[in-house]
Amino acid sequence: MLSAFEKGIHERFTADVPFGAEEELLDHTTLAGQFIGRALLVMLLPLVQVEESGALLERGGQRTLVTWITHAFGKSRKEATDLLRLAYAFHRQELPETATEFWDNNLSLGEASVIARAVERETKKRDTAHHTDAGTYGRMIESGLLAHKRQVPQASVAALDRLARDLGVWFNPTKIDSQEKQAHADRGAVLHQTLDGVFVFRAWGGAADAELFKAALEAFTTPEQYVDDRQQRTYDAWTNLHRFALAHQACREGSGTLSRVNITVPWTTLVGLEGDGPAVTDTGQVLALAEVRALLPDSVIRRLVTDPVSSRVVSVDSTRRVVSASTRAAAFHGHTTCAWAQGCDVPIRFTQADHRVEFHRGGSSRVDNIQPLCSTHNRLEHRLQVAAERRFWKGRARMSPRPEAPNPYAVPNAPRLPGSPPPPGAGGVLRC
Repeated sequence: MLSAFEKGIHERFTADVPFGAEEELLDHTTLAGQFIGRALLVMLLPLVQVEESGALLERGGQRTLVTWITHAFGKSRKEATDLLRLAYAFHRQELPETATEFWDNNLSLGEASVIARAVERETKKRDTAHHTDAGTYGRMIESGLLAHKRQVPQASVAALDRLARDLGVWFNPTKIDSQEKQAHADRGAVLHQTLDGVFVFRAWGGAADAELFKAALEAFTTPEQYVDDRQQRTYDAWTNLHRFALAHQACREGSGTLSRVNITVPWTTLVGLEGDGPAVTDTGQVLALAEVRALLPDSVIRRLVTDPVSSRVVSVDSTRRVVSASTRAAAFHGHTTCAWAQGCDVPIRFTQADHRVEFHRGGSSRVDNIQPLCSTHNRLEHRLQVAAERRFWKGRARMSPRPEAPNPYAVPNAPRLPGSPPPPGAGGVLRC
């Protein structure tokens, strides 16, 4: 049976690709990948029963199924662990919604695997004093992830993983503060230098300090055309930062804003009221409220008022092609990555302000016509608008609409693509 399948695959994919058939090839490749993923999981389910029966060692020569798969399939231990985590969850009926969507071909093997991994991780990290039952808590995380996937079908596995962390913070509002305090209490740095001149610098601490360090390093990082290696560019930025600090240590005032950390926090959260979202950076990192308040005296506060119906940011109209800083901030609000419709994980700070309708075609520089796109997808969108008749792959089939009750676990600050429906219960929120 598998031999016939392999023969069909060879016949379909070894032939030359005719001109104009690229979109069809991408569709067929995606569909074949989904078939292979489901077939692989089907084969793993009976192996789970073999391991539970205790016969794996005597019959298969390995104590655990993870070890057996690494040798039998030639996969890494991480890949084997992810596959088996999902197989065990399906076998034990721990992820019923994910299993339904997977067998209905609405989720890929990779998406189902990341949901299983995220549910397991966040369940272990939960506040056991408030969430005593692990199963109930895991189903809350699962329901929130699947509801977001239905609202934003283009969400990648990386976006789902980030959302799971946001849900963990949302369900455990006091834990992030205690973790940040503990991380700050355990902070430290070590500069180890060997006799031959080589050194290693290590530092550890809280998430808020990490955001400051990243912003400072990015401010001093040189473009790629000078140094290709990312780690070498980071090292040069670290060196340049310290040279700058030493050269300006006698200055009474700084030379201006060299780096920026963009943080969005509902004003209700900022003043201490409960029930709204946490403080989140433009990269999706959740920060402790105490650390955000500590940054306020040295920060520039920008108010963003959201529409009570659509949750979009209300901004001042602009007739310039060059997007102002305030318009850019309003248009990028709610995004943590590039807004390419088929999904892209380039961080928001590396994106460009793109006109949905190009400026020379009559498009304005208002908030509703601006979106964050990485340089690759910005140029690609321009080429597609120039050649409007070009056929373009629309992406793999997404989750089919399913009538259901509103998601009770939606995170108000979860990234949403423009045009997608607002989260259930989202209203007008004054954000800082």
